[in-house]
Amino acid sequence: MAGLIPQRWGTRVAVGADALRAALRLGALFGDGDQRPVLLDAAGGRLRLLAAEGEAGTAETALTDAAIEGADAAIMLDAPLIAGLLDAVPKSACLVLTWDGPGAALTIREQGRDAADLWLAMPLVLDAALHRRAIDTRDGAEAAAELQVAA
Repeated sequence: MAGLIPQRWGTRVAVGADALRAALRLGALFGDGDQRPVLLDAAGGRLRLLAAEGEAGTAETALTDAAIEGADAAIMLDAPLIAGLLDAVPKSACLVLTWDGPGAALTIREQGRDAADLWLAMPLVLDAALHRRAIDTRDGAEAAAELQVAA
């Protein structure tokens, strides 16, 4: 069993459980099919959730209370699955998410609990277009370009 749990991480995010759960539920409204993919993008000191484009449009949510360590990275997850896992966590809890690249398992731990008490979530295949959009908007460059066009 120990071999299944990642022993190292490239990206570590501490975030409020209630804020993450709400953002995931919003992201679950977007997309097509049975899975509702959402991209967690931890970069530039902030955590954003971007929902895949579908008939309902797109969504982006920034979680301003997140603390990020390590490399800028993104991971694609199934929003309803992760939100469902978080239903077992108190609203006031602080969660620690860790992963080591877009293809590695995500670990979710409640801060202050036993390190062996965790959830593992396998990522979905990274949506290249959504990932590119996340990278292109990490520093607000897209918003600045839109303002220039409008002027």
